[in-house]
Amino acid sequence: MKKSDGRYDSLRKRAEAVLESSGAVVEDLTALDMRTLIHDLSVHQIELEMQNDELMAAQSALHRARDEYQGLYNNAPVGFLTLDGKGMILRHNQTAAAMFGSPEQTFLGVPLASLMAAAERDIFLARFRAFFSSPEGKNVDVRFVRTDGSGFWARITGRRDVAGEGPGSPEVRLLISVLDISAERLALEELRQARDVAEAASRAKSQFLSSVSHEIRTPMNGILGMAQLLDMTGLQGDQRTYVDLINVSGKNLVTLINSVLDLAKIESGRLELDHSEFPLKRCLADTVGYLRPLAVLKGLEMRMDMAPDLPEFVTGDEMRLVQVVTNLVSNAVKFTERGSVRILAEVGRVDGRGGLLTVSVSDTGIGIDPADHPRIFEPFVQTAGGLSRGPGTGLGLSICRRLVDAMGGAIDLESAPGQGSVFRVRLPFSIPGSDGAAPGPAIREADGLSPLRVLVVEDNEANRFYLLRALEKMGHAVALAEDGRQALEVWRRGGVDCVVMDIRLPVLRGDEVATIMRAEESGTGRRTPILALSAFALAEEKAGYMEAGFDAYLTKPVLFETLRDAIARVVRRGEEGPGPGGGSERG
Repeated sequence: MKKSDGRYDSLRKRAEAVLESSGAVVEDLTALDMRTLIHDLSVHQIELEMQNDELMAAQSALHRARDEYQGLYNNAPVGFLTLDGKGMILRHNQTAAAMFGSPEQTFLGVPLASLMAAAERDIFLARFRAFFSSPEGKNVDVRFVRTDGSGFWARITGRRDVAGEGPGSPEVRLLISVLDISAERLALEELRQARDVAEAASRAKSQFLSSVSHEIRTPMNGILGMAQLLDMTGLQGDQRTYVDLINVSGKNLVTLINSVLDLAKIESGRLELDHSEFPLKRCLADTVGYLRPLAVLKGLEMRMDMAPDLPEFVTGDEMRLVQVVTNLVSNAVKFTERGSVRILAEVGRVDGRGGLLTVSVSDTGIGIDPADHPRIFEPFVQTAGGLSRGPGTGLGLSICRRLVDAMGGAIDLESAPGQGSVFRVRLPFSIPGSDGAAPGPAIREADGLSPLRVLVVEDNEANRFYLLRALEKMGHAVALAEDGRQALEVWRRGGVDCVVMDIRLPVLRGDEVATIMRAEESGTGRRTPILALSAFALAEEKAGYMEAGFDAYLTKPVLFETLRDAIARVVRRGEEGPGPGGGSERG
C-alpha cells in the first residue's frame, strides 16, 4: 500500500538502508520477509504519527489553558503578587498594577513595603516573616499609596509557596493576594461615626432625663412633704380627701417619672436593680393605702389581703416592686367604673433562703379583649384598633413587664370584655441573712431612737422648711444650712449627730462637702452619719456620689416615714461601729 505522499517509498528506502548498515544482503531477503518488515515499520510509523497528533493536541490545550489562566490572573478582581524572601515583587498581575498605579506599569523588583503608607510599613514588615511560618494564609490590613499620591486600604493575605519547594528549588517564595477594602473601611468608619452620634444622643437623652427628673423631683419633694405634714394636723372631711388626692397625684407623677427613666435605661441596657432589705408587708400596705383615695373618689371598694405566711422583711428592689404594684392598681382603678379592686399577696416555695411572691390585682372593670393580650404589654399601646381605653401614656404595663423580667419574675393576664381583669405578678425574693450575713437592723427601730441634732443642708426653701418641720415632728433638733460652706462651718462647731444634705448645692456640692468631712474625720474615731438627699435618680449618679462617703442615698421626693427610717438605720449602724463606706438606702 503506497501512500499518496510517497512515504511508502521513503519507508522502503530507509528500511533498506538500515539493513545494509547491519551487513545483511537485501537481495537475500525474500519477498515475504520484505513485506513483513515493511508492514511492521508501517504500523510503527502510524503509531508515531498518532502519538505526534496527540502531543500536538495536548500542546494546543496547554497553550489555551495557559492563555486562559493568564487572562484570569491578569483580570482577577484581586491583585496577585509573588515575593521573594526579601519582599521584592517577582511577579504581579495587571489588577495589582492597576491598584498601585497603572496596568501598563511594571513593579517587578520593587519592595512591596515601599508602596505602602509610611505608617503601615512597620505593621507589614512585622507580619511579613509570619507569612512564611506556615502554608496557611495570614491577613493584615494596610494602606497603600498609588503613584499619583492617592491611597487605598487593602487586605493582604500571604502564604508560603509550598508547591515550589523541594530539592533544588529556588529560594522560598511568598504568594500574596491584595484585596481593596476601601469601601469596607469607609462603611466601618461611617458605622463608627453613626455609633458615636448615637452614643452622644443617648448620653444627651440620659442627661436630659436626669435634668428633667431633677427639676421635677425637687418641687415634688416640697409638695408631697408639705401634704404629709398637713395630713398630720387633724384634717376633717373634705380637707382630708383633698390632701389624699394631692398625695396620690404626686405619687402618680413620680411613678411616671420613674417609668420614663426606666424605659430609657432598659433600652440602653443600663437598668440596675437594688438588693437591700425592706419591710414587705408595710411596703405593700403603704402602696395600696396611698392609692385608696382614687378608688374612694370613684365609689369603688378596694381590698388588700395578705397571706398569713407573708414574710415581714425580704431582700430585693423595693422601689421597683412599688412601681409595679402602683401601675397595676392605678390601671385597675382607672378602668373600673363600678364594683371593686382587690389586691392579694401570697407566697410560694418558701425555704430558708427565699421564695416566690405573687401579687394579684383583680378588678370588675371593662376587661380586655383576648386579641389585645399579646400587645397590651408593648410600649405606648392601650387597646387594639387605635382606640384608647382611657387617658395615659401607655407606658405602665410595658414598664411592669420589663421590670418584672429584669427581676427574674413573670407577669400574666386573665381578662375578657365585660368580665374584668386579673394581672398576676410572680417575683422571687430572698430572706435577709440567708447569704450568711447578719440581717440588718429592723427599720421600726426608729420608734425608739433618741432625739438627735440633725444638720439639714438644702438650698431650696420649700424643701428646707419641709425637712425642718418633719424632723421636729420626729423629735429631733435641727440646724439649717443653705450651701456647702455653711454646712462645713456648722459641722465643724460640733454637736451634729447626723447630716441630711442635698447634692446640688451652691458654693460646694454635697459630695464635695461629704469628702471634706470624711477627710477631717480620718484618724479621729469619729464618723458622722451623712444622708444624701437628692433629685438625681440614675443608678450611675447614685454610685458616684456614694463614693464620696455618704451612708445612705435618698431620692426625692422623700416621704416622712422613709426619712425617719433612713436616719434610724444609719444612726443605729454607726452605734454598732460600721466600717468606712456605709450603705445605701432607697427613697
